[in-house]
Amino acid sequence: MSQREETEKYIRGHIKRVNRWLIHFSRALFERGTHHDETKLQSPEIEGWTQMDMEPRYPYGSKEYEDKKRRYEWLFNLHYSRNRHHPEYFQIHDNKEIEMDLLDYIELLADWLGYRDSISYTEASELVMQQCKRYGFSQEIYDLLLNTLSHYFVDFGSMSENELKQVESYSPAGVVYKKKEGPSHIDITV
Repeated sequence: MSQREETEKYIRGHIKRVNRWLIHFSRALFERGTHHDETKLQSPEIEGWTQMDMEPRYPYGSKEYEDKKRRYEWLFNLHYSRNRHHPEYFQIHDNKEIEMDLLDYIELLADWLGYRDSISYTEASELVMQQCKRYGFSQEIYDLLLNTLSHYFVDFGSMSENELKQVESYSPAGVVYKKKEGPSHIDITV
């Protein structure tokens, strides 16, 4: 066998091995999507969510929202303890970021984005920033999530032409943003 044939054989083997790993990860994500939050449909969660939904859904972060969340803390804690894509699942550890794996982060991002039927890129990127601050995620995790959002949101078809051309700079709650290279990356500094 010539050196070129040996090289091609190695490369083809590498491609097959990578393909198997990607299929494995894809299947795991598919399973997560298929079974996401199923515990909400099981007792005692379903009774708790039903009771909680008898009240209005308050704006995120509002006084009413925080009060409702406090009153149903038992329900949230139960749900978090049964679903590893929630950072609270890892509350017994000092560093949630280390305990979570990439598939946890992907499901978490999808969970944030799936809270309603339609979401703009601007709202989605703001939501990622708010949630990363809420959980005290590092700049690296924020960048990873925002870069993933920026890259795949276009494919999902929800980004407007204006949003695609420029990712806005925000300055809420003392956060300063600096644009990186490229139109879809933002640094966050608290």
